Amino acid sequence: MRRFAGGLLGCVGLLLAISGCVEPPASTDQGGGALVGEPCDSSSECSGTLRCLSGALRAGGVCVQPCATGAECGTGVCTPIGGSNTGYCDPGNGGFVNEPDGLPDNEPEASPDTPIGEPEASPEATPEANPEPTPEANPDAEPPRPDLAMGPLDNAASRSCDLFDTTSDRVLAVTNRGDAGQVLILPSDAKSYMVQLPEGEGFLTIEIPDWEAEIAFFAHYTTDFQVFDGDPLGGKRWNGACGQQLGVTDTRLKFHSWGAFTIRYGAEGPREAWFSAIHLNP
Repeated sequence: MRRFAGGLLGCVGLLLAISGCVEPPASTDQGGGALVGEPCDSSSECSGTLRCLSGALRAGGVCVQPCATGAECGTGVCTPIGGSNTGYCDPGNGGFVNEPDGLPDNEPEASPDTPIGEPEASPEATPEANPEPTPEANPDAEPPRPDLAMGPLDNAASRSCDLFDTTSDRVLAVTNRGDAGQVLILPSDAKSYMVQLPEGEGFLTIEIPDWEAEIAFFAHYTTDFQVFDGDPLGGKRWNGACGQQLGVTDTRLKFHSWGAFTIRYGAEGPREAWFSAIHLNP
């Protein structure tokens, strides 16, 4: 961009006559296409009645509008040339000089850290440098309770609830099913068991005392267990007396013969399992 030097004397040495500063118009009335402030070497390059002013602050000249009084200029300022009665209309913006940055007068310069054409990021759009950490899951938290039906509310269910809050006999399950006979428990309404389980599956044996015995097995819902060779009597249900309060389940099986039956504990779940077995028809 070029700025017009207001008050600048247009002639070299400030003493030349106007005829040496503003070149006379070309022989044709049409003229060139250069506008006010644009570079020229002769007035034939300037548009309309504009004339080429030499000796300005640039090589060559610039196209200007000649004037005798300020009334002839839109800005009201007619700058004399060399003390003569003829001058040029001064737009009053500081002179015609080459701008090295090429920016408009009122356009802010781009930040050196911001690529041209790309807006600076808004502070609100900037992600947090240190987001809040996601809370880790509590490994001791119990899993969701299963959707089970409610079991019978009878003496066995009530008695198992009492046993849940008393001291239990501790037994250690074995890792191989073939060794399950080494750990023996009995049905009882007087005591319960706390089974210590190995990593992986665990096994032990329950002794069934009679033919056609019906046994109710009570455990916490997080305990995965299976009694082999017993016929189900209704499937796994909540203990009818305290199931939802204590999380105790009720699984009832019928055994058609007496003897030793294997109990298997799954590899998942707590490795210490409360367990109760109550004979329903002694």
